Amino acid sequence: MEHLREEVGRIASYIPRAKPVVYLDYPVHTNIGDLLIERGTNLFFKELGYRVTDRRSVYDFCECAMERMPKDATIVLHGGGNFGDLYHLHQPFRERIIERFRDHPIVMMPQTIHFEREENLRRAAAVFSRHDNLTVLLRDQSSLEFFRRHFQNPVHLAPDMAHFLLGSFNPAAVDAENPRTLLFARRDKETRPIGAIPPGASAPADWEDVISSVETLAFRVFRKLHFKHCSFGGKRSLHAGWAVIRDRLIANGARLINGYDVVVTNRLHAALFGLLLGRQVVMMDNSNAKLSNYYATWLQGHPDARFVH
Repeated sequence: MEHLREEVGRIASYIPRAKPVVYLDYPVHTNIGDLLIERGTNLFFKELGYRVTDRRSVYDFCECAMERMPKDATIVLHGGGNFGDLYHLHQPFRERIIERFRDHPIVMMPQTIHFEREENLRRAAAVFSRHDNLTVLLRDQSSLEFFRRHFQNPVHLAPDMAHFLLGSFNPAAVDAENPRTLLFARRDKETRPIGAIPPGASAPADWEDVISSVETLAFRVFRKLHFKHCSFGGKRSLHAGWAVIRDRLIANGARLINGYDVVVTNRLHAALFGLLLGRQVVMMDNSNAKLSNYYATWLQGHPDARFVH
């Protein structure tokens, strides 16, 4: 895993350290996979000495925040798996930013790309083509080849930002003689049947199962604060307060995975979290082949990871 953390570190060659950074589209939701990406990204900024002058979500980057964009800032867009039209919040936001800030360098952190409708793909390609200083990072070879067929902007391959968290967690001891198996299965629109359930595996779990009612309430309060932020002037980022909830949810996920020795999953970040915690990981695909493409690009030969069809 160390070499993947080093690969993530090479992203610094696309983001000048002498200029301020504005980080946009940080996740305000309870998908712990996205929270791992965001925490890894902020650790990357900290360790490599970036000066991040503002952090904004899709909800609170309103006009008042846009007007305060430093003239020499590099805009960094959050990575993940929402580049495309599967989710209807983040891609339109991304396109608005690219249209609005054509004079600013923009770097899109490692993403997986997936479009279902041709017209959405053509619109995105047209928006991207009008920006002369946009760099796109993609996290698997299949996404890279797709982008090169349909887009004109500079593009590079890079692993998921969660790899930068290597060494940030305390793995529990593994019981090699009597391994316990966690079945971690998506329940959202990217779900796909797991198939044969391993003997002795746990009941299927997903991120929502590790979030308490109090934490759900705190999330809803903070999301509403993000919605209302601009009406109160929107001067200070809400990120520091949200990061407290983020870290609590990540700790919940770590406790779940640490309680098992093997993770069988069709969620990419359940697999990556398992590897960060030193677990054996068995990966199966989600609906758009995210896991098989990532495994083929970065994890083949990893002693703790294997992919099964």
